[in-house]
Amino acid sequence: MDQNTIILLMLGLMLVAITSGVHIAFAFGITAFIGNWIMFEEFDVALASAGNVAYEQLRSEVFATIPLFILMGDFVSRSGSARDLYNIINHGLKLVPGRLAVATVAGN
Repeated sequence: MDQNTIILLMLGLMLVAITSGVHIAFAFGITAFIGNWIMFEEFDVALASAGNVAYEQLRSEVFATIPLFILMGDFVSRSGSARDLYNIINHGLKLVPGRLAVATVAGN
């Protein structure tokens, strides 16, 4: 099968999956898996490729920062330091017009 034909077929499959209510992530994953299966012409190679890609993407540092950022926000929320910082900045800017907006920007 020609590469352009495979691309158009996978694009059509992805659009059908999305319009039928499948979540976008699953539609992309299923379409990519079927496209690899058609291009490599072997199920085992496509399955190994999907597993390797998923493992390598989850191993990146980006996915480690997300739970740590949420944990940091929970620490700041529970300790009350965010409220204290906001009150200090708001109190320090009493003479500045629009101090609520400035304190909000500075507190974040």
